[in-house]
Amino acid sequence: MPEFQLQDAANWEKVYDQSYQGSAITPTRYTPIPPFVISRLFPSHTLLIATDSSEALAHWRLGVRVQMIIDAPSTDFVQIDTNQISIPINRGLLVRFPKLSTLYRLRVEVPKWHRTMRVTIWEYSGTEASDTETLEFIREDLQRLEGKVNSLL
Repeated sequence: MPEFQLQDAANWEKVYDQSYQGSAITPTRYTPIPPFVISRLFPSHTLLIATDSSEALAHWRLGVRVQMIIDAPSTDFVQIDTNQISIPINRGLLVRFPKLSTLYRLRVEVPKWHRTMRVTIWEYSGTEASDTETLEFIREDLQRLEGKVNSLL
């Protein structure tokens, strides 16, 4: 069964790296960073998404929320939103989006308490097991385990 080759740097490409900052109203008040859509179409469903904010307090855990967006067929304006994934602050998270579409975009929401946020995304281009191959592998493992259990009875 094909496996992910996550450790191979040749399988990763940095496809997005952008910093955002809320607008200052006064020295102590600012407008939050508005949600934004990354317009790039992502073909890979495996991404590494990282956040960075030097102003984050030690007890803050959430960096951003990311949501997969799929354009509905035959329309120019309807989008289908999927579940949100929380990315921790000042860390990266390996994300595997469901294969609901061949191409998709991302919507990013920055919590209102962050004044600055850098979002970096790497896209995985290496070998992936298909869902069918994964299910076949699981089925074979189950049959092997059932055989062992039955031999013990």
